[in-house]
Amino acid sequence: MTIARPLDRNYTAQGWERICSAIRSIKPYYERHHAGGSLHIALDDGNMEADNVLWCLKEADKQGDREGAELCLILLDMSIDERYELYERYAEYAA
Repeated sequence: MTIARPLDRNYTAQGWERICSAIRSIKPYYERHHAGGSLHIALDDGNMEADNVLWCLKEADKQGDREGAELCLILLDMSIDERYELYERYAEYAA
């Protein structure tokens, strides 16, 4: 899967790779959890602030959603700008 890099944003190579890697990791999760599963408020609604992702992590733990918990950790490793760029690319992981 090739993901077009936005020309108007100044991501480092590592930052851009985190975004692309997150999309590749989230896509199969989305195929099984069409509404975003434990990460619904982040992945579907765009609530990408750390406190919201932490809430998703707690929900994933409560539901025994190990994959969702791992995705939360990936999101928390990203900057807020990277997480918002990820959400702007919703169609690339939710399609």
